[in-house]
Amino acid sequence: MRIEVNMRTFSNPVALFDFHFKPEAYHSLHAVFCYPIHEHITSVQSTLQQFRSMLTQDSSQVNQDFSVREPDVETAKRMQLVDLQRHFREMKTNVLTIQDLLSIIRSDVIEAGKGEYIELVSTHLFDIQDLIDQELDCLRQKNKVH
Repeated sequence: MRIEVNMRTFSNPVALFDFHFKPEAYHSLHAVFCYPIHEHITSVQSTLQQFRSMLTQDSSQVNQDFSVREPDVETAKRMQLVDLQRHFREMKTNVLTIQDLLSIIRSDVIEAGKGEYIELVSTHLFDIQDLIDQELDCLRQKNKVH
């Protein structure tokens, strides 16, 4: 089952989450996953705003002259930055999903005497998440400059 839920967070007063519930998902245990989607919605809104501003700029230039324009290098760069941001956000979501799934099997892996492996995987996932966050910050800064 899936619903959207507004929940309080530390960073935002209220944020939108995808709330998934699967009864008896694993050895008669219930599984509950919460994915923040407010960041995704914010990024989609930002992308839409960028597209709107590009369209507005393009239409005003078309009204000025009807000649065929060369491809706008600046617009192409902006589109590449937006595309990179989207890919990094997808990667971040995938890392968070893997971390959630690992938390479900963590106790079984520890019980099997392989806890050091799950800790190693978790550490690497956190490192990957930090790198993704750093790249997203760099891309946001580049987007502000352009």
